Amino acid sequence: MLEHLYGAVLLSHLLTETPVPALGDHVTPTDVRFQAKAVDDVDDIHVTGLAPGGARHRLSIGVRRRPKLTAADSDSVRLISSYLTTVAARWPLLQSRRWSLALAVASVSVPAHQLAELALAAAATGSNSRFRARMTEPGRPGRAVLGRLDQLDALVAAALH
Repeated sequence: MLEHLYGAVLLSHLLTETPVPALGDHVTPTDVRFQAKAVDDVDDIHVTGLAPGGARHRLSIGVRRRPKLTAADSDSVRLISSYLTTVAARWPLLQSRRWSLALAVASVSVPAHQLAELALAAAATGSNSRFRARMTEPGRPGRAVLGRLDQLDALVAAALH
């Protein structure tokens, strides 16, 4: 049901030619696909759009109501594995910000909110070593978020095996 609701929002962006924020504020969506395994391993929803200069941008969205985001949860391992496969296959496009990855969740998903906090911190630092150093600074972040980082590390390790 969440996938359908979120998909309806994305289709409204397509019909009104309104940019999808995660695709890019300047990018007009041209295509929304559901269960697009033929396009990408992150197969819940795939959005394609065009920037004003004609550059094609893509957004792969995993949709989960309340992901556990732990290595012990096989659904989370499969989800992260699909993201890692996309990162490996599309790294130049991800670096150029012409391909993005997103996770759509129910608003009550604490693990996803913690993951979002980690993602923002990682994006702000620009490198793994600076990110890891920032995570150990006093007062940053809370213990629960640091615990989520440990769980995410274990989850990535499980997805790679």
